[in-house]
Amino acid sequence: MRTDPCFLCGRSCTILVPADFAGEIYECSSCGDYFLERRIRINFRDCDLERRKASHLAAERRIHNKPGFALGITDDLTMEINHVKWQYFTMETFLKDYPKDSVEIFDRTLLNFAQLSDFPGKPFRVKRITNGDNWEPERFITFCNDWADFINLVILLERDGFLEIASVMKNNATQQEIKGVERVILAKDFDTIPLRILSKGLQRIRELKSQAAGDQSQAFVAMWFDPSRDKFFDVMEKAAKDAGFDKCLRIDNKEHNNKICDEIIAEIRKSQCLIADFTGNRGGVYFEAGFALGLGIPVIWLVDDHWWNEKDEHGNRINDIHFDTRQYAHINYTNEDDLHERLKNRIEATILTR
Repeated sequence: MRTDPCFLCGRSCTILVPADFAGEIYECSSCGDYFLERRIRINFRDCDLERRKASHLAAERRIHNKPGFALGITDDLTMEINHVKWQYFTMETFLKDYPKDSVEIFDRTLLNFAQLSDFPGKPFRVKRITNGDNWEPERFITFCNDWADFINLVILLERDGFLEIASVMKNNATQQEIKGVERVILAKDFDTIPLRILSKGLQRIRELKSQAAGDQSQAFVAMWFDPSRDKFFDVMEKAAKDAGFDKCLRIDNKEHNNKICDEIIAEIRKSQCLIADFTGNRGGVYFEAGFALGLGIPVIWLVDDHWWNEKDEHGNRINDIHFDTRQYAHINYTNEDDLHERLKNRIEATILTR
């Protein structure tokens, strides 16, 4: 055991070196607990942007009480190290969940602040700390790199009526409340910012949870309806329920009187995640996955490895998934047991709003 900078955020943390594993366990006050393979440490040693983004996502995982994770050279592997099970990600897969734009940063910051507020209207506090020559928020849950950016984001949220700095800043000479640009400048000198989520903010948080998380008891499965695939749906259903869902729905297993396309759209909107199996290259699966992505609903990508790698007599691959989706980390499962274990792990590792 030693004390050294966190590989992701650079803050002082405890580092453990487990026997028989080529890597280190980091115990960081912001990023939480994670295992880092030695090869990732070497490959990303000079990649400051990727490491900082990973530190933001790690802090977000921690505040949502997600388990520790491992950064390695493969996905969907679960390894027990020092009596703890670690879910593996490549850095590329891990960073895919980073906010795509400023609007998503705005919304996810609100959702993360909701985790700090234990009662409506009750203030919570965010501290600033020093990290080398930099002032930073105590937790990287706002995707800001320094204290100044954090204050600017807080002031924006305050101006839009979502939260407020829960203290009155007054001019010492006139005792008048400070507003505008001067308020931003003064707030940047605070060691601690007390914040309160307002009614409009609570309403927006409720909307975000409804839109992005849907019915938190349901996962939706998009797949080929060929009878040969039924046994794999049974495995998907078991994996989803073992990961905590009450329901795992495939539209042909639901009784309905409406047009099937309307039912699909309605059920996807109600779901917390969409499990998309691209085996068979069915157009409907691509549509349903794209629709879910457009709503901000997480998609878990699957393909049967035997189908994907089937070859003709000349050794050429017969089947392939569309090039537009190849960049997503697919679980290329080999059998029912492999599918169950890897799908369950992926659900538990990626659904933050549970």
